[in-house]
Amino acid sequence: MPDHQITTNRIKQVKHQLLCLLCMFLFANTCMTAQDANLQADSLKNLLHSQQGKERYRIYQQLDSAYIQLDDFDTRMTNFNEWVEYAHSQKDIEQESNARMVRMAAYTNANRLKDTKTPTWDEDLAFWREHELWDKYASVNVTYLQNLLLVGKMDEALNVAQEQYEFFKKKDLNYGIGAMAHIIGTIYYYQERTEECIDFLRESVQRLKKEKTSVQILEGYRTLSLILAIGGHTEEAEKWLNEWREVLEANFKDNVGAWFNYNINAAYVHMHMGDYGKAEEYIRKCEQMSPQLGDAVLSKYLTYSAWSQLYQLQKDYPNAIKALDSTRVYVENSAVTLEGYLRERAELAWTGGLHDISSEAWRELYFHNDSIQKTKIAAQVDELRTQYEVDKFKAEKKRNRNYFLFALGGCILLFLLLGGTVYYNRMITKKNRGLYRQIKAQDRLAEELEQMRRHYEALSLSQPPTLVETEEINDKTVPLLPGNQQQRELVARLHEYLLRDQNFTKIDINRESLLSALSTNKNALTEAVKAVTGKKPMEYIREMQLEEARRMLDKHPELTVEAVALDCGFNTAHTFYRLFRKQYDISPAEYRKMAGTLEV
Repeated sequence: MPDHQITTNRIKQVKHQLLCLLCMFLFANTCMTAQDANLQADSLKNLLHSQQGKERYRIYQQLDSAYIQLDDFDTRMTNFNEWVEYAHSQKDIEQESNARMVRMAAYTNANRLKDTKTPTWDEDLAFWREHELWDKYASVNVTYLQNLLLVGKMDEALNVAQEQYEFFKKKDLNYGIGAMAHIIGTIYYYQERTEECIDFLRESVQRLKKEKTSVQILEGYRTLSLILAIGGHTEEAEKWLNEWREVLEANFKDNVGAWFNYNINAAYVHMHMGDYGKAEEYIRKCEQMSPQLGDAVLSKYLTYSAWSQLYQLQKDYPNAIKALDSTRVYVENSAVTLEGYLRERAELAWTGGLHDISSEAWRELYFHNDSIQKTKIAAQVDELRTQYEVDKFKAEKKRNRNYFLFALGGCILLFLLLGGTVYYNRMITKKNRGLYRQIKAQDRLAEELEQMRRHYEALSLSQPPTLVETEEINDKTVPLLPGNQQQRELVARLHEYLLRDQNFTKIDINRESLLSALSTNKNALTEAVKAVTGKKPMEYIREMQLEEARRMLDKHPELTVEAVALDCGFNTAHTFYRLFRKQYDISPAEYRKMAGTLEV
């Protein structure tokens, strides 16, 4: 592997760790115990809604610090959302923008991005576009592009960066152009498009120099100077290195982390320029600065790595391996970094002719990777088992839910059926009561009319009624029976015959027996009954049978319906049921039930 490529890979490996460490340095002086953070958070929440304006914004910031100490990401996001909503309600664009920026940074630092974008990504970008906050808009796009690079989506990152580059160029937005040029240059470096990489990085640095507080320019200086040195452009590399130093002295004079980054990068630049003495000076400066950087874990790791690289370029392989071994304690807990360390140690020892050390390193690397593979397999098995249990639980939950819904549906259906049945029975009972009362009322009316009719017939047979009697009859509104005198007499004889010995209830009664008993013919009888009653003879008899049956249902509750049917001259109970319902619109059983419960 070429020396410059080893150096570049080492820098890329620690880039993310350096950013995390700098964040830790930023909060190092504000650490609290979990108990203190809880107490402070509770106190601030109680105070929050009673405050307005700047004081309320200050409380939101303090709550965020407390939630960081409590490692409560979800509550932290809730706090950010309330912060954004309050600033929006106050139409405070600056505060709303700051809250959105910090919320987005929190997602990135917490590694909660599953698809390189935050949940509020589109909403946040729309806000910055609407208010033309182009520097913020460019910054969040840089974060997005860096996330794409971290997950290996280089082509997608390049396409987005080029689109944003053209967008900012059309609007002539200096910071946006410089930021996108830096991203494009970095991607070209990874793609080994060196000349294009250098051109974009030059443009990036030239533009970002105008942005006095831009931290991104420091990364531009670092990348540009190192790439130029690796490519043999030593004079230009030194030029950018000196300019980097001037920017630090002007804007970042007291930033120890920024100066450490400059010195370690200057050491690598001078290594590739062949000035090993100058490189050693810068490494020693890093050693002196390391204690000032908190726990100095990452700074020591970078310093030992630089010593190892310097010794390697000087062909001093034993010291190179010794310096590299000093980094192991800082990478022991990171599987990926430890693998890189073992691989580099094996290759370095082999290049230096230290074959025993190389073989030992390769062997350790083999067992290390084997252990990782076994761990991965075990983790996958555990994940599958967990997924199986989760799926099983979900299936059981779904099945139980379906059972519950089925049972609930059945209960509801039964309830509706029961309610419908009760309602139907109540309506039928109500109807039957009405019919029963109506029938009994008709009975009384029919009885009164019958008495009046008999009285009238008796008078008409003996002698014509007097004027007074006629007036009395008219007052009672008694109509004359239809038909002529002879027909009325024949019907009266028929009626008398049927009532005698209750002949109408005999099952064998028929037309011939009637003709014989009344000494008349078929036509005369039929015409007389039809004229007087409006019915045929057998219909007239059926009506008398039904009236008798109804009377017996009223007076003789001890008899069954079938017995009543036979006693009243019906061949079968079915015929009786059918004719009774047709006549009275109620069944015999329902009529008897009403007779037992009602008194009319």
